[in-house]
Amino acid sequence: MDDFMNIFRIYHTVTSLFGCFANSLLIYVALTKTPKTIRTYSFIVINVAITDFMICVFNFTLMQRPIAKGIQIIYISYGPCSYFSSDLCFANYLFMLHVYTHSIWLLFVSFAYRFYVFQNSEPKLWIVQSIIIILYIPSILQLSIIFSEHGNEQRAQKLLLEWYPNYKIGNLTLSMVESIFNGYALYSVVNVCVITIPITIGIFILRNRILKKIFKFELNAQSKVLQLQLLKALTFQACIPVFYVFGVLCYFSQIFSLVQNVIPQYSMFCLFIFVPTLNPISNFVFIAPYRRYILSLIGKNQNVVPNLIFTSTTARTTIQS
Repeated sequence: MDDFMNIFRIYHTVTSLFGCFANSLLIYVALTKTPKTIRTYSFIVINVAITDFMICVFNFTLMQRPIAKGIQIIYISYGPCSYFSSDLCFANYLFMLHVYTHSIWLLFVSFAYRFYVFQNSEPKLWIVQSIIIILYIPSILQLSIIFSEHGNEQRAQKLLLEWYPNYKIGNLTLSMVESIFNGYALYSVVNVCVITIPITIGIFILRNRILKKIFKFELNAQSKVLQLQLLKALTFQACIPVFYVFGVLCYFSQIFSLVQNVIPQYSMFCLFIFVPTLNPISNFVFIAPYRRYILSLIGKNQNVVPNLIFTSTTARTTIQS
């Protein structure tokens, strides 16, 4: 078990620190290397990068393992916050959870924007800003109301021993939620877990509709190759939030006692952390100005990779490369 825990800690350390670096670099590149033609879209990119950076920071401090049984959830924290207090770990967890929910909405906005500019002129920046602020309201509300659901550490220790009498609690840092069906906690479960699935489905629907419009164009042989590359690119980006869905399924498998082992306990946040680490990679690969800058840093020539950002003047007639 000690070896397994070491692997768990190393995994979260590597993915979290890589995510912090990649998203910091993306913020810098988006702020300094974005051409005017995609300035509005870059605001979405920057918001996603900031959100993902925060997720990686919180994930590193937490290295969280949720243990759910029935209506109760116990959280074991293995990260640096565990050296301080369970209250600090629980506060970090709540902040991380609320940026996770905002992150999935931002991914949806990213696809919705690209679909919109195929048929309309580029929206003004203030409109995009207003939409993002409105979508942030459920997340900040979730953060403010679930604080009241924090059970004490002694209660969590007692409950964990009832569930697993042979479990060695030792110096584990524990926190808990007494009931997920309490009005406050239920709101958070719905906002984090239930809504994630339809949002992910919506992203795939937007992906398909974007591709349908692209494949209607009469293109030459070279552009058709770019079409196929664009198909792969959009598919890659659409698949990123699927890790959220898999993590949610791990959570529900515990709540409904579908799986009785530690795998879903460790897997939930191991899967979640893929999203903020893959997002910056996809932007570096598939947004042409950012790709050119990164390749210039490492001294390589760029291969032809489609640009996933379309302006209102080019979206309906060309695929940028």
